[in-house]
Amino acid sequence: MRRFDNYNQYIQDAMQSWTCPGVALAVVKGNAVIHQGVYGLRDVENRLPMTEDTRFAMASVTKSFTAMSVALLIDNGKLEWDKPVREYMPEFILDDPYVTQHVTVRDMLSHRTGLPSHDLSAWRLDISRAEFIKRMKHFKFNASFREKFQYDNLMYYAAAHLVEKVAELKWEDFIQERVFLPLGMTASSFKPELPEEGQFTAKGYRVDRDNDGSAKGLINMPFGLHTELSPGAAGALFSTLADLIQWLKVHVNNGRVGDFQLVSPDNLKQMHLPQTIIPGGGFNEALTGNTIFTYGMGWFVEPYRGNTLIHHGGNVEGHSLIIGFVPQEKVGVVALTNIAELPLRDVLLYESIDRALDLPDRDWNKKFHELFDPVIIGIAKAKQTAVEEKIGDAPPHTRWKLSSVSTQATATLISL
Repeated sequence: MRRFDNYNQYIQDAMQSWTCPGVALAVVKGNAVIHQGVYGLRDVENRLPMTEDTRFAMASVTKSFTAMSVALLIDNGKLEWDKPVREYMPEFILDDPYVTQHVTVRDMLSHRTGLPSHDLSAWRLDISRAEFIKRMKHFKFNASFREKFQYDNLMYYAAAHLVEKVAELKWEDFIQERVFLPLGMTASSFKPELPEEGQFTAKGYRVDRDNDGSAKGLINMPFGLHTELSPGAAGALFSTLADLIQWLKVHVNNGRVGDFQLVSPDNLKQMHLPQTIIPGGGFNEALTGNTIFTYGMGWFVEPYRGNTLIHHGGNVEGHSLIIGFVPQEKVGVVALTNIAELPLRDVLLYESIDRALDLPDRDWNKKFHELFDPVIIGIAKAKQTAVEEKIGDAPPHTRWKLSSVSTQATATLISL
């Protein structure tokens, strides 16, 4: 397509503007790849180039695989989206008796149970999923059942245990047998360790900044502990551009890749349909003009320039990435970067979608810089102020006076 003739240069310029060492990107339409490229370095210290077979930590993109594992069991007649989970998993007991009796797998996967994240209670905790299910009765609710969207990794940990009980197979093995193998995703796994000899993973980085927010270098961010529980079914996936092209084709071709039907069109659509309303406003509305945002099951769903855009991103330890698609047009994008907490992945998603659909140019890189550059400068200034206001002999809890502006801005960058 002519709109992609100068795209490599656009991507390289955008990478430089965000100080991103490496990018892997693909755009598909139906079963065809209409643009694919790898740029920069997977390893800055050793000057090793990015490749289509470089593995990335996919973080919360994992959730779409967890939702798929449920959908496959529903296809097999072993689960139902709207049957109470306790009918399959009697040990699943929450602090609220009504929620315990009525919560469904649809509720779990669409972040509407009424539980807040409670992430630090489980993050990289080295216990079994079965033991964690026993402990879930101690988590307190802060909203009523199905009242509102609250992003919750815990329910994805619980969903993996549900799959294990029903399938009588470890969740990771289920994904390997039912998804990775039939799609030929040989480089994908749920551990930092490489599944096959000769493979490699991109190093992750964050930008080191001066007091005015200017980039002065990169800092490597090594991977932390990966346990069975956490990041687990909420965020443990490692995969490559080549593998994820296969995964993307499933979602733009009604559950089929070539002659292989992975999941039924009906249950694929269930994951893609809006399930929970997400309040609008803030950066998302400023960027797209939308006031409507929703969550399906393992996917965010929103209107986009006369179409429906479905996507999910992830951020973890120097890797920031996103997969998105417009199912009506059978167009999708995989954008992988090895830089932390910056929106280059989103720039490339929107820019790629616009070019694939031949929509009027918006120069998404310029648009994101206009909104994010002041935030980056504000964070840098707030950190400098905090250092200047440090109270040398004070107890630890009063030693720093970090401004609310810095805290809110950092949260904004991390959440996108």
